[in-house]
Amino acid sequence: MIVSFDFDFTLSFSDNSPNTDTIKEFRKHMDKGDTILIVTSRHFSKGSEKAIFDFLEKHELVANGIFHTGGWKVRTLLALGVGKHFDDDKQELERIEKFGIETVNCFDQELFRIDFMKQTGMEPENMEDMN
Repeated sequence: MIVSFDFDFTLSFSDNSPNTDTIKEFRKHMDKGDTILIVTSRHFSKGSEKAIFDFLEKHELVANGIFHTGGWKVRTLLALGVGKHFDDDKQELERIEKFGIETVNCFDQELFRIDFMKQTGMEPENMEDMN
């Protein structure tokens, strides 16, 4: 099976700490021998690519490829033959599901709140509007 993972807030939080729940899923797919891809909506840059490679290496995660879409991911996922995609973005997941790709919502309201507070020192408003 070909599976893909978003990067920001799916595998890694803004302070580069790991999302341990999603990483457990990543490792399960590694153990099964699945093809694992990172598909991020980040625009490509050498710095972005290096940050992702460094994160994967630090956490002993093996990906078969990294793809930067610079926007919505569904076309890239379809072109790559992805059967299952992990992401934290509700709108992204809804778009992907319309094309028959299995999705896993990795958004965790409490982890998002903690990350937001670390970054801003403020409590996020309208949490119910998130995912």
